[in-house]
Amino acid sequence: MGTLDVGAAARVFLAVVVPLRLRGCSMASLGIDNSDEDTVKSDDKIHRSDGIFAPAPNLPISFCLRSPNSKPPQRAEDKPSKQATMADSPSFRRHPLPFSIDLVRWLPSSTSSGRLLAAAVHDPTIPASSHLHLLSLPDPASPLASLPLSSRPTALRCSPSVLAAATSSGSLHLLPSSFDTDSVISIPSGAGFHVGPVRGLDCGGEEWVTAGEDGRVHLVSDGGDGRVVARRVWDGKGMLGYETARWASSAEFATGGAGCGVQWWDRRKGDAVVAQCKAIWGRGVAAGMVHSVDIHPSRKHICVVGGSSGAIFAWDLRWPQQPIPLSGVGLHETAEPVCESEVWEVLFDNYTQSSDIISAASTRILPVMMCSEDGILAIVEQDERPLELLAEPCAINSFDIDPQNPSDVVCALEWESIGVLTRGRDAMAAE
Repeated sequence: MGTLDVGAAARVFLAVVVPLRLRGCSMASLGIDNSDEDTVKSDDKIHRSDGIFAPAPNLPISFCLRSPNSKPPQRAEDKPSKQATMADSPSFRRHPLPFSIDLVRWLPSSTSSGRLLAAAVHDPTIPASSHLHLLSLPDPASPLASLPLSSRPTALRCSPSVLAAATSSGSLHLLPSSFDTDSVISIPSGAGFHVGPVRGLDCGGEEWVTAGEDGRVHLVSDGGDGRVVARRVWDGKGMLGYETARWASSAEFATGGAGCGVQWWDRRKGDAVVAQCKAIWGRGVAAGMVHSVDIHPSRKHICVVGGSSGAIFAWDLRWPQQPIPLSGVGLHETAEPVCESEVWEVLFDNYTQSSDIISAASTRILPVMMCSEDGILAIVEQDERPLELLAEPCAINSFDIDPQNPSDVVCALEWESIGVLTRGRDAMAAE
């Protein structure tokens, strides 16, 4: 008989028995003697105290960032085309806050100032309680600065120098990313701007684009002497409504919403829509709503779209009538749905590695991170099974990948919390 490797046995215990115990399976149901299940003894001295297992220094352990009621984690052997492994396990920390968080974004920060966040918040129990908060990590509960807003925030974007917030009443507020509240410039809602929620907002260098549920699209630029000028590009007159807008270059931007699918605008051609995709929806749905659009970081002719019924697809302007399904209910056998609810936000994820993306000439789509109404934060990739990072019991309203440190992701949770996900170096390595 061979000798028993106690350290290996402990690793098997942690890898197999512990996850099952955390999901409500008894050891007895597995045919394992649990007469002394409160303490696991071995040469590695693994002990459990209050339900937490602490390994010896030479015994690695990874923690599953999922709610107890979520689906089992994806196994590497379930992926037929390639194997994905977590080189270093990510960690997740939830920060409860005394207000509801609608939107959250990373701010440019230096070593001296620490990690900074901008959060659009409101208190549902107090009328006219909407604010834009400057928060710091690791203690976001006490805002460093605050800017009152005229109504509930509906869009939030940050450029290297300017932070912009739009509201449900149709106003726009611009302030330095340093959060100098004395330097705020605002455009009020009304007939000359937007009437109703502005959900599409993005910076294109010298100009901001706004798109609202009223069907209007504006370009906002510096008018000199501390003024800004808003020029109307389009007025849908209530026949359609916009939910998102994103610059692709200094001359091109994309919009999306209800009744219009995804539109591509080119300022060089008279501020006109030069291409349009009606989008693809599952379960026989003829029309859905686009909630979010992101532009490929290096291939500006490709964008990714998130919308109704868990739909996520890529759109390549070279083949404008052939959207590429990435996730959705009943869309395509290779586009397994990561969720069935509204997809609130999508972002290309440069941090997640893919061995199949080898050059700019490749036809494959970069991995995409998404969040949804049913509490899913996940990575989807063309012709691959989705990889869930979080499965929360509440909606994830928005998220942002830190441009200075893309291993870190911040998300706004419906239940008055901010979550920070830190992925290890080479968090997803493809073999």
